[in-house]
Amino acid sequence: MFLLEHILPENATGAIKDIYSGFPPEIGPPLPLKLMTASPEFLLSQFETIKYFASHPKLSFLLLAAIRYMAAHTIDYDYCITFNRNVLMATGASEKEITAIIDDPEGAPLEDNEKAMLIFVAKAIRTPEDVQIDDVKTLRSLGWEDSEIFDAVAHGAFMRGHANLMKAFIQK
Repeated sequence: MFLLEHILPENATGAIKDIYSGFPPEIGPPLPLKLMTASPEFLLSQFETIKYFASHPKLSFLLLAAIRYMAAHTIDYDYCITFNRNVLMATGASEKEITAIIDDPEGAPLEDNEKAMLIFVAKAIRTPEDVQIDDVKTLRSLGWEDSEIFDAVAHGAFMRGHANLMKAFIQK
């Protein structure tokens, strides 16, 4: 599976077992988390980040899944494209709505202010040098705080690091 030694769910103990047990048995922990067990302390820090976003007071579960799906498409990260497509489908999003996340974010299954955030995150990830103060002002006018804007972009940007780790260490 991976080029590095890692801990499978059936062999996990302690904190890693606790992390793994947080995922429904029919789904199991995502592959990137399994890879991260090669460095248990790194895994623990990443899981804290996952918990932070899972309980984010303003960035909805659906918006975060849409951000991950869009970011995975941007960097050609097949595993997370599939994983987040399944997450979106499980929320009730239609095929047309999921396709819109990439092709026409205005048709994404999100509130209007969330669509604006998704469009901004896509811009920040694809062409960060093009982000302007007016982009930020627009999001602020829609009720977004600067910390939420930062969190949304960070959530999408982190996808590149995870993708690089997976691509480097997946058994070919």
